[in-house]
Amino acid sequence: MRSLRSTIFFFFVGLLMLAMCINFGLVYRSTYIHTKAQIGQQLEAGWKVFKNELDARRLNQAQLASLVTQDFGLRSEIAAFSSQENVESLQVVLNNFRERSAANVAIAANHEGHILTATDANFANDPAFLDSMLVDNGTGTDRLMVKNGQLYHVFVNPIYAPPPNLLGWFILVYALNDQTALNLAHITDLHVSFVQHDGTQTPILASSLASEQRGLLNLIDWQPHIDSQELQLAQDQLFLLHHLDERQDNGLYVILQRSLSEAMVGYQRLFWQLVIIVILTLGFTLFGAFVIANQTSKPLSTLAQYVRRIGSGDYGLSHTPSTKQQEVQVLFNEFDNMRKAIAEREGQIAYAAYHDPLTDLPNRLRFQQLLQAYFNGHQGQTTAILVLGLNHFKDINDTLGHTTGDMLLRQVGHRLLAKCHPQDEIARFSGDAFVVLLTDVERNDVLKEAMYYKQIFDDAFMVENIAMSINAAIGIAIYPDHAEAASTLLQRAEIAMYVAKEKRLPCALYTQQQNRYSLLRLSLMSELRGAIARGELVLFYQPKLAIKQGKIISVECLVRWQHPVHGMVNPDDFIPLAEKTGNIRYLTLWAIDTALAQCQRWQNEGKLLDVAVNISSVDLQDASIVDYVQHTLEKYQLAPARLALEVTESAVMLDIEKAIAMLTQLHDMGVRLAIDDYGTGYSSMAQLKRLPVDELKIDKSFVMDLSHNRDDTIIVRSTIELGHNMGLKLVAEGVENQDILTLLGQYQCDIAQGYGIGRPMPSDKFEQWWQQYHLS
Repeated sequence: MRSLRSTIFFFFVGLLMLAMCINFGLVYRSTYIHTKAQIGQQLEAGWKVFKNELDARRLNQAQLASLVTQDFGLRSEIAAFSSQENVESLQVVLNNFRERSAANVAIAANHEGHILTATDANFANDPAFLDSMLVDNGTGTDRLMVKNGQLYHVFVNPIYAPPPNLLGWFILVYALNDQTALNLAHITDLHVSFVQHDGTQTPILASSLASEQRGLLNLIDWQPHIDSQELQLAQDQLFLLHHLDERQDNGLYVILQRSLSEAMVGYQRLFWQLVIIVILTLGFTLFGAFVIANQTSKPLSTLAQYVRRIGSGDYGLSHTPSTKQQEVQVLFNEFDNMRKAIAEREGQIAYAAYHDPLTDLPNRLRFQQLLQAYFNGHQGQTTAILVLGLNHFKDINDTLGHTTGDMLLRQVGHRLLAKCHPQDEIARFSGDAFVVLLTDVERNDVLKEAMYYKQIFDDAFMVENIAMSINAAIGIAIYPDHAEAASTLLQRAEIAMYVAKEKRLPCALYTQQQNRYSLLRLSLMSELRGAIARGELVLFYQPKLAIKQGKIISVECLVRWQHPVHGMVNPDDFIPLAEKTGNIRYLTLWAIDTALAQCQRWQNEGKLLDVAVNISSVDLQDASIVDYVQHTLEKYQLAPARLALEVTESAVMLDIEKAIAMLTQLHDMGVRLAIDDYGTGYSSMAQLKRLPVDELKIDKSFVMDLSHNRDDTIIVRSTIELGHNMGLKLVAEGVENQDILTLLGQYQCDIAQGYGIGRPMPSDKFEQWWQQYHLS
């Protein structure tokens, strides 16, 4: 990119060069036009000189004619001429007159026009050329004529003895040759040429041009100029054409020409003076342009360096650059004001980037920087991170609103900051989590320090006159045992915090097993939907026994994930993930379709087995599932009663009104409904009786120890009796042995399910088991 200095410099230089070129062009054009006009005038003047020369020659011949015709010797010689004997004496007289008149040839002829003798034998032997010129009119004449490629000017004078008695003719011939043309060229300062143009060819009769230059005459265009006297320009030659003798049409022309380039040689001095002026002017301009460009660009260069330092983040400049140029100084001042404003804003932005706006504590990014800086300065020294996650904070937000939640977080942050050790660092980690850096601690004291920070939450927080008791689950990660990178150590402390929350522990120390578990959850979360499309999910079938009949009447369809890397994945590991990510809907639809397809196959084989599929709280919010169930039943041509949908009481209680509306539609369709894991939720009998269900499934926690636990016996017996009174069938889960099954039969339980009857099995193994069960 060109600099401002060079731009200004080249602008002035270019402007001058343009002006000089225009000036030089105008001067040259004016000179050229003037020279051309002068040459035209010179050519016209040359023609006049040539014409005057011819007229002067005619006048001289007229004077000479009066002398010749009165010369007694000549008349006596012509009059006495009778034989060859008089030729020599007549030639002497003719030579005398030829020399006196400076003619090339002198000729004497009798009154009949026969040549008596001539000073040149070529003319003496060719009398025919005089035939057209000899007239008996008592006066002389002249004529231009060409003989043997040579141009001649012939003067014919009659001789009387005395008039009107014609005695003979006296003829003088003047050759118009190259020397004649050179003489005329010398007089006129023009090149002179004599040519004869017959329409096709133009031989050169005489010319002042050198032999190698005579080709220039071929540049003449004869068509437009043959009958005119206009100037003609060809290359740098200017021509003027004139008839030599307008009295006769003999194609003879005189061509006057001048070279424009030669004519302009006289202006070379002027051109050189102009060149010198241009060079001097250019030199002064170069110097002036350099000075102006320097004065203009130097402060701007200083300004550019100043702005470049601002752009690089250097806002601590001690002084503002100054210049004598007022406009540039204004720019300096404005940029300095901008620097101060940017420095102030960047300070605010930097603070906001590294601090939590709600609690004014360092944020996660800033804490990670502090942590890494501490690691760099204390390599190998034991350091611990505590991630404190508030328990049930979401309930506070949902119940009292986010404004109240923010106020509580602000108080938590202020209390942590007030009670933390001077050597520790506190930061807000995420929405409801804070993080503490223990910088001076032994491994054995980490748990003690964690419990110190946990007891900070023992006192209630007062928010808008409401006393709020809240505690925190603490995740612990130790440097360098668990990680050497700041981000990794933070991540692992967070993993430990989630473990503490899930297991309802006050604190948890990170272990490698937790990391694998978290990575597995992340992997399963991203792969679940694709697993459905890839066919990695399968249904396992657990038999349900009708206790009184002793027959297997139905199966519960349980989803399993045959992962290509992790092997068989437990439903507890991916069903909650599916609910969180929204993929549970696709999982439920797949399970219903697969279960009903299997039910149809068994029905075609003569096995009348009903199928039960679990649906989640998310499914209860999806109104389209009713239409899907109806469509799928029609697709496989099955009675709605062949399908049972099981839902937990906790899922129903999330939005009981919406759940009742959807379950009622399914019940009216003929689909059987069951409350799963009954006894573990918070539903009351008043709410339960509103549900259009057909079965209650007693949770296995009450059944597995039925034969030894009196409390479980009371709960199970009362639940069976109560369910029967409500017109419901009772299903007992967790039947592990025959003793439990016998007790359930005594308590009038309808259906039993558990490992004591049969484990969940894939369809092929279930069919083998079913065959063996009925054979036994």
